[in-house]
Amino acid sequence: MIGDSLEVLWTWTPFLLEGLYWNVVITLLATMLGTCVGGVLAVLHLSPSRFIARGVGFVVSVFRNVPSLVLLFYAATLIPNQIDLGGTIVNIPDWLKASIALAASPTGFTALNLHTSILYWRQGQRRAAMLFIPNWLGGLMITLLASSTASLVGVSELVGQCNTVIAATGTTYLVPIYVYALCLFFALCYPLSLALGGLKRHMAAKYA
Repeated sequence: MIGDSLEVLWTWTPFLLEGLYWNVVITLLATMLGTCVGGVLAVLHLSPSRFIARGVGFVVSVFRNVPSLVLLFYAATLIPNQIDLGGTIVNIPDWLKASIALAASPTGFTALNLHTSILYWRQGQRRAAMLFIPNWLGGLMITLLASSTASLVGVSELVGQCNTVIAATGTTYLVPIYVYALCLFFALCYPLSLALGGLKRHMAAKYA
């Protein structure tokens, strides 16, 4: 049984790694979008206008408190599969929709934490301000783990690929396949986690 499971996993590893690739793509794009939008909101939050500052604060609260899974289904439903740009048809793939939906979390995170970091920097608290960087990387890892929900809207990321493999090989290999997927995620995230811890220690010592 173990030998059969290992053979199945070895045979399907390239297929599963292709799914993990899409997890990384979705994560990077969602984080990039979220960082850009969140950065703009963070700057606007510094506005001397109370109306603007409070409005931005409300928007940030929405981004931080709406479940990404809900936004994922909204994006899959409301964003069209194609857009007609003056006769040119542009396709919008599911992975792009997922990236847009998952950008909500890094948007809220960046807006709140960058705003706080700017205030710390202005007060001369360099250490507290610079901790935004490792915290931002931690948010990226959270988005990476959340990217596994993209399979629910048809994206062929790692979990979706696992379901395809199980459908092809039978439920006998369900547990080994999902455990293998967990190991692939761990192999990707654990080195990042170690690097993140080292970066925090380095920055804490540098700006002590």
